[in-house]
Amino acid sequence: MSSSDVFYTKFRPKQLSHIIGQDVPIKILTKSCEKESFHHSYLMYGKVGTGKTSLARILATLLTCENRAQGSSIVCGKCDACVSVHSGNSVDIYELDGASNSKVENTRAIIESSRYSPQQFKKKVFIVDECHKLSNTAMTSLLKTLEEPASTSVFILCTTDFGKVPKEIVSRCQRLHFKPVSAPLISSYLESLFQHKKLEYDKSAVDLIASSSGGSVRDALQLSQSVCVVSEGKITEEIVSEVLGVSGRELMYNLVSAISSKDLIRAIDILETMLSSNVDCRVICEELESIFRTLMLATISEQFLSDITSTERKLLDLVKGKFERSVLVSFLGLFEEAEKSLSVNINNKWVMEAVIVKSIEKISDK
Repeated sequence: MSSSDVFYTKFRPKQLSHIIGQDVPIKILTKSCEKESFHHSYLMYGKVGTGKTSLARILATLLTCENRAQGSSIVCGKCDACVSVHSGNSVDIYELDGASNSKVENTRAIIESSRYSPQQFKKKVFIVDECHKLSNTAMTSLLKTLEEPASTSVFILCTTDFGKVPKEIVSRCQRLHFKPVSAPLISSYLESLFQHKKLEYDKSAVDLIASSSGGSVRDALQLSQSVCVVSEGKITEEIVSEVLGVSGRELMYNLVSAISSKDLIRAIDILETMLSSNVDCRVICEELESIFRTLMLATISEQFLSDITSTERKLLDLVKGKFERSVLVSFLGLFEEAEKSLSVNINNKWVMEAVIVKSIEKISDK
């Protein structure tokens, strides 16, 4: 499989409007285009797979596109500048991976280059990915450049660890925060993608992919590609569960329901069914913890359910209101203890059986 066939590469956004779930950064850059007023340095930060590098490249095209209309936030995608940004073959567009090029020698080339006028385009753009991994010396050199930048150069720093970027660097950049993308947004995006590829799918399967991505569009695309490889004709929840190594969501909620009813025999039977399907105990524990956390938040306000998919919402409604908030809060310590035990125990099945027994005991104590 070539890199062009990889989903997250093939479907990488090329316009501001293609980025999903990042309304604030998009609004800021759209306004910058309208006013034709751009900062000399940007810091894009947030969890992996949320669009930082993609938006950095889009910003590079906005700064260099030969056919972008005055005040417009749409690039042509066809001129030499647009093509060069995404192919990486221009001397005016430079990308540096801070994780593998952390030494000062690696940043020296872009620092030196930033002092000179562009050779091809209107601006020179320097994208530094995972900038927090640059050495202290490299950071110091970069800081000096950001303090007195050339008018023709723009620096775009990207990081997944905002806390490790020196405050002196942060203060000289326009900050763009990338939030985890909500599961419903990812689900809608994947449905559009599957429809575009003329793939058959179950809505519950797409929702499971979205829920399992942890707010990362890239992770969702990678998982989707794995599912497409093993599916035969139709993408189903069973196939997604198999690829993920998790239980079906309905089965997981049946376990939660059994716990709420204090039906220990049924709960243990459901656990046995999951384990016989080779679902890892740690995954079961994580899924249970996630469901109980959502149920706890639901006792506070419905607004906390806005980030779950329609499939998840239907299942959640079956068990919502069956637990007192104080019980759900007490589960926190129970799962913390279970996670520690799962990391050191030989027989994790016993640990999960004990979790189920203790969960029902906590309900009975109320």
